Amino acid sequence: MSDPRAISSITAMRRATAAAYLSYAWHDYDIVFSILAEEFQPSTWLAQQSNDLLRYLWNELSLRDEAVNLWQDHYKTIMLCNTVLERVDDIAASSESDRKQRDALQGTVLLLKARCYLQLLQVFSAAPRDGDLAGDGIVLRDRVAFEMQPRSSIEASLNAILSLIDQALPLLKDNGVGSENPSVVSKTPSNAINWLSYPAGLLLKAQTALWKSDFETALKASEEVLDLKNKLFKSPAKDRYEEMWTAKGTGDALYAHDQLEKQRGVSLYQNAIQYDLDNGDLYSIAPGTELEPGDARKGFYEIPFSLPNGQTMLLWGKYNYMNRNNIEFKVTYDLRLSEALFIAAESLAVLGRDGQAHELLNEWLKSLGCHDIPASLAGDNLVKHILRLKMQEFRGEGTSYFDMKRWHRPAARFNAAGTKGGFRIEPSDFRWVWPLPMAEVRTSNGKVHQNPGWAFEQ
Repeated sequence: MSDPRAISSITAMRRATAAAYLSYAWHDYDIVFSILAEEFQPSTWLAQQSNDLLRYLWNELSLRDEAVNLWQDHYKTIMLCNTVLERVDDIAASSESDRKQRDALQGTVLLLKARCYLQLLQVFSAAPRDGDLAGDGIVLRDRVAFEMQPRSSIEASLNAILSLIDQALPLLKDNGVGSENPSVVSKTPSNAINWLSYPAGLLLKAQTALWKSDFETALKASEEVLDLKNKLFKSPAKDRYEEMWTAKGTGDALYAHDQLEKQRGVSLYQNAIQYDLDNGDLYSIAPGTELEPGDARKGFYEIPFSLPNGQTMLLWGKYNYMNRNNIEFKVTYDLRLSEALFIAAESLAVLGRDGQAHELLNEWLKSLGCHDIPASLAGDNLVKHILRLKMQEFRGEGTSYFDMKRWHRPAARFNAAGTKGGFRIEPSDFRWVWPLPMAEVRTSNGKVHQNPGWAFEQ
């Protein structure tokens, strides 16, 4: 890719785009962040798996190892995105069809880079508090050739992410080419969710605005997604979830990783969660967070399991359900339409529009066969309830950890009996902000500083 003539046609641009998407590895980490949050309780088997136990307990060395891999994986993807973006002007596009394809490829690569930047910021920087965006953000890299850059501020990082999204959205809007699979080397059928499209870009914009506490922008972007993709209320809920978790369709997914190419999903979730088929899992559903008995999702989200000693536990479903039922993974989900609903509801609640938040959520809950949320909920209590419902919907998908971090809320550690294990990770704990790799700090000539609390990683 160092040869500027290597990408000079639409075909070459599609291959380079496919390479960037193939390298993107967030699905290697989403289950990790769910384990670090309050979504699961340990089973008695966890004590026999030392590495998994250390991860659950937020052990510093365990987090360090995850941090190094995540940092390297994401900056590799960013480099591959820059490979495409640096050469857009060299792409020959003689017809309108070629120009639309070039625009779509450029747009989807801009969104992938923005997605990586946002995830790096959420992991390696402190969550803003009281509008203070002056802290250390991420290292912004816009060239393929490596250049040692200092960390930008959180504000500059967020602005860079939003700029990438705002550049991408006009290129993808009403551009049908942008909803096709960019990989020309794949033998799988074209799938509209295998790369980031216009609706996914809107959701990414809403996520970024939420991290910035810009609830007006978050609301506007999430409502536009819901208007574009209104199948949350139009299609039967049980059919939608059955599609997603039996590999018959993609349900409410806006973007998903193609596991037919990567073949990483099954072993990833199996290794992180499962002890063995006969004796259960390392974790079960956290107490008090079960779904209602009549919930349309229950058969796919929760697995009643009887242990050899006669005891029962409630296991996590989704990918684990697919593993245990020998259903081949086709995709792992990264962005789903349901998240737009929760972002809209949270934004409405924060903006003091409680009634509209109730109306939006109750319509969704009714479609699932669930009870309305308590009519008395308002303000902060309403926000907490929204985040609890969101955690139930996205359990195992790595979402609630970042909501807890964003709202500066502690993470309790449970014991195997289902009660809190005597300690919790306070919002002020330095481990909420992961360490930069030692190599990044040591080779920066003082330009890149380590995060507080990780002095041994200097």
